[in-house]
Amino acid sequence: MADENDDGVISYSEWLMTAMNRQKILTHEKLEAAFQGFDIDKSNSVSFDEIKNFLFGAKGFEENYLNQIIDRVDTNKDGEISLDQFKALMFELLS
Repeated sequence: MADENDDGVISYSEWLMTAMNRQKILTHEKLEAAFQGFDIDKSNSVSFDEIKNFLFGAKGFEENYLNQIIDRVDTNKDGEISLDQFKALMFELLS
């Protein structure tokens, strides 16, 4: 849905455009599918490295910003984001 040019990669602008359409993305099924996209090792949780690789790949970014986001949503402080924590973050960011 988000890959507008069908190149197999969701660019930052494609991600933003999809995020702008909240009613289409804020369903249980779509949030779970997005979470599975981040969960590369299929551990049912998302690590800092999985988020970093999914969002930024080889591009540089501010690691402190990502750490702050993870710290805020990682309520049990295990260093990983569960599906429920991911959903809470998405509802917070996109609502």
